[in-house]
Amino acid sequence: MSMEDFLANFDYLDICHVLESPNDPLGPKSIAGRVTVNSNHQHHLSNTADPTAASPSITFNVHRFFGQWIRGVTAGGRPFMRASHWANPQYVVHMPTPDAGDPEGFAALVVALLQSDLRPLRHRAPRLLSIGFVLYRLPPGASPPMTRHFFETTSHIASVDFFYDSREVVKRFRLVPGVYLLIPCTYSADQPGEFLLRVLFEQPDRTMECALGRLDVGGISFQDLSEPDPEFEVILPRVRRLFYEAAGESMAVDAFQLDSILGELLKEDHRFPYAMLSIDACRALIAMRNENYSGKLKVSDFQQLWSLLRCWSRMFASFDPQRTGFVTCLDFRILVEQAGFYLPYAILARLVHRFADAQWRLSYSTFNQIMALLTKAIATFSVTSEDGSRITLELEEFLELLMTI
Repeated sequence: MSMEDFLANFDYLDICHVLESPNDPLGPKSIAGRVTVNSNHQHHLSNTADPTAASPSITFNVHRFFGQWIRGVTAGGRPFMRASHWANPQYVVHMPTPDAGDPEGFAALVVALLQSDLRPLRHRAPRLLSIGFVLYRLPPGASPPMTRHFFETTSHIASVDFFYDSREVVKRFRLVPGVYLLIPCTYSADQPGEFLLRVLFEQPDRTMECALGRLDVGGISFQDLSEPDPEFEVILPRVRRLFYEAAGESMAVDAFQLDSILGELLKEDHRFPYAMLSIDACRALIAMRNENYSGKLKVSDFQQLWSLLRCWSRMFASFDPQRTGFVTCLDFRILVEQAGFYLPYAILARLVHRFADAQWRLSYSTFNQIMALLTKAIATFSVTSEDGSRITLELEEFLELLMTI
């Protein structure tokens, strides 16, 4: 192809620089190599400047990860967007020793971020996302994934030169040996997409893993709320009267009656300006304590439910200073952790897609419904599981459990 034809038919030229020998006065070498892939997604790339040359080959260990930017969950945007940047996917890079032969004692890595091909969606997404990545130095003893506080108090130590709307962004870094946090991100927040992240190392002792949200579901149990509550004792006579007015001598109410009772009690408490709960939220609250599947809540179980509801209400109000009755999906992630539920990104994404509104917000009623569903699901698992790690169910048992939750 002539230079004239090349200039007439191409707009961009990407040159991927893979290797530069610090001892080579002539600068970067050309690459001729091959790639082999094994089962744990690590590649080995052998390169020489000339296949016939006598110089030894250099082996690259490549770690590959597929990931997603999920709106409301992991699409946090660039570091400047402090309110959301912390939510991006996180990858931990371990480089304990310098590269062999590096005169300054640095450890090198090549980061390549490739976004999914959007050509099938060109009529809806004519442009590629502007993508890039940043690196943070992790302090000793850090336990990723890192929280919002870490990103608000720590500056990144390396990044791409610019965020490009390119299919792939590549850059080589030479860093002091240590442990780093690699964050692939888009330029703006709430931009969904899929990506392939590849990191190449020259030394075999480098490791890398995805800092997935850990699964820890301690939560707030009913045993934590079994102690007498002086504040509840004050309103207990009114609670009994409301139950009697709604259900008579049975003193057990259904979801519609509970909705009316909670509306009265929440409306009278000036600390919680959220007096509205949906019927679905009331059903979920009743299901937490409804062992006989009657669909009703006894007055004897109301204290624990009320204590949980007040606890969740205080947490929700702390993220809703204007008392709008809504929180963002990213704030919901923090709220769930404050409630004692550390959930992987996949579960958070399903909750957001199921319960968020058109503005990607969660209402007060929806938040309490989710908390009730999580509490019930985990309690049911704990009772059903024999070893605490798995359960075995027949189809009928599974359907019964599914309908209960």
